[in-house]
Parts: sequence; C-alpha cells; structure tokens
Amino acid sequence: MSVYERNGKWCVQVVEARVNGKPVRKSWTFDTKREAVEFERKKYAELAGLRQVGVSLSSQKFEDYFSEWIERKAKELKPTTIGTYRWIGSHALLPKLASVPLRDISASKVHDILEPLWASGKHALATSVKSVLGSCLADAWREGKIAENPCQRIRKPRRRSAPPQRDAFTLEELQQIVDAADPQRRPLFLFLAYSGLRPGEALALRWSDVDLSTGMIHVHRNAPIARGRRVETTPKNRAGTRRFTLPKAALNALLEQRSVCDAVRRAAKDRWRPNDFVFPGAVGNGQSLHRVRAAFAKARTRAGVRPLPMYSLRHTAASLLLAAGVPVAVAAKMMGHSVAMFCNTYSHLLPDVTREAAQQVDAWLSSRNRDSQ
Repeated sequence: MSVYERNGKWCVQVVEARVNGKPVRKSWTFDTKREAVEFERKKYAELAGLRQVGVSLSSQKFEDYFSEWIERKAKELKPTTIGTYRWIGSHALLPKLASVPLRDISASKVHDILEPLWASGKHALATSVKSVLGSCLADAWREGKIAENPCQRIRKPRRRSAPPQRDAFTLEELQQIVDAADPQRRPLFLFLAYSGLRPGEALALRWSDVDLSTGMIHVHRNAPIARGRRVETTPKNRAGTRRFTLPKAALNALLEQRSVCDAVRRAAKDRWRPNDFVFPGAVGNGQSLHRVRAAFAKARTRAGVRPLPMYSLRHTAASLLLAAGVPVAVAAKMMGHSVAMFCNTYSHLLPDVTREAAQQVDAWLSSRNRDSQ
C-alpha cells in the first residue's frame, strides 16, 4: 500500500489480493495528500480485517521461524547471500525479536529496529535489515501465520546527505603499494587496478578464461568468503557475467603473472594441483580472499599511503576508465555494473567527464560554424 504524487494528483495504490503469487493492484486518485492518506488508513484497516478472517495467527517465536526460513532459503540463494542473511539475523533482528511471537511483530517493533540505523546514517544497512525481515514476514503471511506484513507500513526517511564517495588510489599510490608488495602479489594488485574485476572474480579466474593473444577475458565466476570459508559461485549479479577486452596494462599484469605461476609451480614440485587458476595458492589451489586482503594491507601499510581497502583498486579502475574518456556504458560493461548502478556509484567522477563532453560539443559546433561562413 502506498501514497504518491503523479501529475499534480495524489494516488493510493493497494495490493488487494494475490493470484498465483502475483499481486493484484488497484489505484485511487485524490486532489489532496490529506484525502489520500485518510483513504489509505481506512483501506488498510478494511484489508487487515478481511485478511484476519480464516487466519490462525501464529504464536511461534520469531527465532524459531527465522531459523526454519533461513534453512529453506539456503536451498535457493548463494552462500554469500545466506551468510548476509544470517549476519543480519544474529546482529539486528534476533536481539530484538527472538522471543516475540510472529503475531505480535508490529510496525512499531520494526521501526524500533530501523530507527537507530537511520539516526546513525547507516541507511544501506537499514535497507538490508528491512529487506531481510520483510522477505521473512512475507513468507509467514503467505503461510497464513500473520495477518499482515508490518514491514510494508514502514516509510524510509528521506536522506539529506549525499551518498558516500568511492575513494580510489592515485597512480602514484598504486605504484608505491606495488613496490612495497611481495613480488608474487604485484601482478594481482596491478591487474585489479587496471581491469576493474572484483577481487573474488580475479581469484576465481582460470587461464582458460583468458585469451592472451587478443586480450579478451570471460568473467563468469566469483570466489567470495561465506561463513569464513572460500566458496566459488557465479558473479555478484547478472551484469557480472561479461566478456571484454582488457586494457594493455591489465594484460601486461597477466603476462607477468605467467612467470609467477611458473615459479610457484616449480617450488611446489609434486604437491602442485593443476587447477588452472590465474592467481593460484602455494600448491595451485584457490586462494582465500582473507589472505589476499591481509597481504594487501601489509603492503599498503609498508608503502605509507591512505588506509583504503583493497576493493579501492576496483574504484581506481573506474576512475581510470572515465579519465581516459571511455563511454559510461562501456565502462559499466567492463566493471560488471548496470549503467544506472555505475552512474550512482561513481557519480562524483562524472562531472569531469561531462565537462570534457561539453567541451567536445562546443569545439564541434565552433568548427561547424566556421565551415558554414
């Protein structure tokens, strides 16, 4: 149920029922917001009463239901996603709702969980907490255990501050980190900064995914950490599965990595496991993201540069692409983002790009005017 403005009118949209799992919506239009809000309240009370009929409200404790729900979701979602759900449950939901019966979870109780996060500026975390709780209670509603999903009544406060900027290393800082790093780590750090791959994507990369003669790369795996262990799965989102041609600097890092792989394989001798990883561990096995992060932090501290995380190497790649004049749509494709997500994440870098674009348009118009005279 929602109230919104459109074309000078105030609209109320209500999900009156679900058919085959799909919502059936109905809308009403009013001249003023006050009329729309009053109608929404009446309609909500009416629907809540209708849904109450035939519903056996559950006295099952939230902790027990959440545990059952997580186990079901674990069969559908990626291990990393389930790991996030478990973390949100243990740190944000269960401390407040563990012993509360499902039937007694109200909008005010949900608001009490989200309000401290909003107040401290943790809007992204608040959104994630609401999303997980809302998904859990939506299933409880479909199962007839509760009369409504209270998360649907929560209105997110308007953000007054600008979204945080994604800091990137400068080329000078990158060189200092590479100089301070273990020689076997240098190609990886350079590759992350010039290719734009997520660290987990790079650690899951095989030589069979790379054509060194053309520079073409196929990204279709990810190796994040789930519950403290390395797992291998598909990329973070649909746009993450991609093929593109590497910049020459990234390709040179891979050529250097070839020599590193040969040296590691010779040192391992009979213990070597031929897994074809581009960035293998000591015996050819997959590397843990934890160890690579620790090695990066050590090199960064030794170099004396800003204490940014290793993930900032990816932001460095984005800044280089935009500074080089690569079209936003192409840069987003290389980074494994949708165009909208790329623009939202790197909005602070776009003014320089649009400034250069405006200068190019002005130069073209000036030359056209001279030719017409």
